[in-house]
Amino acid sequence: MEAYGECLPQYRNRVYLDETKKDKWGLPLLNIDMEYGENEKKMRGDMISDAKEMLESSDPAWVTGVDHPSVPGSVIHEMGTAKNGQ
Repeated sequence: MEAYGECLPQYRNRVYLDETKKDKWGLPLLNIDMEYGENEKKMRGDMISDAKEMLESSDPAWVTGVDHPSVPGSVIHEMGTAKNGQ
């Protein structure tokens, strides 16, 4: 079982063009500067706890809590990283 939660917009999170790294066509690569905030960290703990509780309610012996930290951008498209339309 895997859970996905909302990432709230954070002013300090941003995406910008890298001045030194280029793709194979010579275009600047994106540089993503993003961190999860307190809301996302707390929600992660709640999601793990809720999933474990749901599975344990059926009383299987194999249920364990797993906490593999995710890297921003690895599981969903986080919001609030880039300002659009300004």
